[in-house]
Amino acid sequence: MKKHYYLLLTILITSLSFGQIASDDFTYSDGSLVGNGAWVNHSGNAGDLLVSSGQVVVQHGTPSEDANLPFTPVSGVLYFGIDFSVSSSSDIPGSDNEYFAHFKDDGNGFRARLDVVPGTGGGNYTVGISSSGSTADVVWGTDLTFGVTYRAIAKYDQDSGLAELWIDASSSGDTSISGTADGATSIESFALRQSDSNNNETITVDNLIVGQTFAEVLGASTSTQVTIGTGTVENEELPIQPYYGYSYSQVIYTAAEIGVAGAINSVTYSANSATTLANSGDWVVYMGTTSSSSFSSTSDWVDVANMTQVFDGTVSPDGSGNVLVTLDTAFDYDGASNLVIAVDENTSGYDSTTHDFYCTGASETRGLVYYSDSTNPDPASPVAGQTRDYIANVVLDITESGASPASASWTVSVSGTDATVSVTVNNFTVAAAGGGGDGHWHYTIDGGSTVMVYDTNDLVLTGLTDGEHTLVAWLVDDNHTALNPAVEQTTTFWTFSNDECSGAIAISDGEQISSDTSNATDSGDNSSNDLW
Repeated sequence: MKKHYYLLLTILITSLSFGQIASDDFTYSDGSLVGNGAWVNHSGNAGDLLVSSGQVVVQHGTPSEDANLPFTPVSGVLYFGIDFSVSSSSDIPGSDNEYFAHFKDDGNGFRARLDVVPGTGGGNYTVGISSSGSTADVVWGTDLTFGVTYRAIAKYDQDSGLAELWIDASSSGDTSISGTADGATSIESFALRQSDSNNNETITVDNLIVGQTFAEVLGASTSTQVTIGTGTVENEELPIQPYYGYSYSQVIYTAAEIGVAGAINSVTYSANSATTLANSGDWVVYMGTTSSSSFSSTSDWVDVANMTQVFDGTVSPDGSGNVLVTLDTAFDYDGASNLVIAVDENTSGYDSTTHDFYCTGASETRGLVYYSDSTNPDPASPVAGQTRDYIANVVLDITESGASPASASWTVSVSGTDATVSVTVNNFTVAAAGGGGDGHWHYTIDGGSTVMVYDTNDLVLTGLTDGEHTLVAWLVDDNHTALNPAVEQTTTFWTFSNDECSGAIAISDGEQISSDTSNATDSGDNSSNDLW
């Protein structure tokens, strides 16, 4: 059965996201592979290495063409990843060893050769890897099945000449086999080979990626819709304030809320049905990452110099109030840091006071906004704005890349001089060493000694002194080493032993409430309600 993958790119590009060197998902018309992308013939009968239904068909037997995909050479370690499936009328026999995919130097030096070989336990077949020879140096220990698609990842060290192979792995720490080192070779292309074999089996190949790290060639990139925020709160001026001439905002979305890594292709905001953006649709959008989970003050803007401009254009809502911003440049999100989205609205006019966007309440100050009828703020040097304990509702379209990295989010709630720390962790299992987990987390309070935590239960800090406190928390492995990239968060909070506001009634800006106060009088010495 074929696995269905959706790759971000459909043609060969020599400078790709995540450091990939080359990529091809073979979405060409049926016919010769050579002539598509940058594929070239280097041996055999030109034109008989074929594409069929979006896959390359490597047919051992009569077809003889071998073709390669050149790329700009790089130093050090190279990887290629492919999806492949083998079919044949009978099990691969004991004398059959035919390589079909490999790296290639500037001549006829073939390296990291992937072979179809006989099964070792009575199965249809298995595969082997050779650093440089024409038959496998070592064979995969598990038999494979005809008609099933597997992902092979091969590594080649250009300095030592050593090849390594993984099948259906999710990380480089999974089971692999290694060939025999055969000296330095500089690689300049990836190649596919057709030859004769006892069975003349058929091998289909798809979703090729060449890169410099294991993660880059994992493949299986899928488009994911990540929804953050479903509230219907208005009048928080996020991401913009349509009723004013100009506005600039930043909103933090945590890695735990996003949950995946990859290329962010678009962001969709949710507006009410009245919103038209007729005079508020000229947007410039920036994206960046931060270790902070909240804004600490009205001037705690994330420096736009550390962000990437991803959109500059005009936006408008669809019939359902969705405002789609398709990015000019996809943003490579690492999955571990918190995401900051800044929106700069530059139309001088304004729309109706009833036009607005939906937001969702947050436990921290996650939004920062400035708006004005007369001053168009400069994102490079914004003036003090207004903080918001809200986020603008968004849907992020993300093309995932390989396995999602670990992420975590810590929140703090305060009661008097006690603080409760809650943690949410994705793609990482917290446990004591030897307990089957990936590691645990550490924290410090106010720069004090490091404390180790081996579960995700709420942590209560009691008897804290009055005033401001800083919690720094981060994920570590079983050896107490911080993850790379780091998964760390700094949170500032305040405790009060004599909170005279406990039990107070919360009111919104502009709201009025009245009540009797004992012995209160008006200016005529008459009993009177107080008004706030």
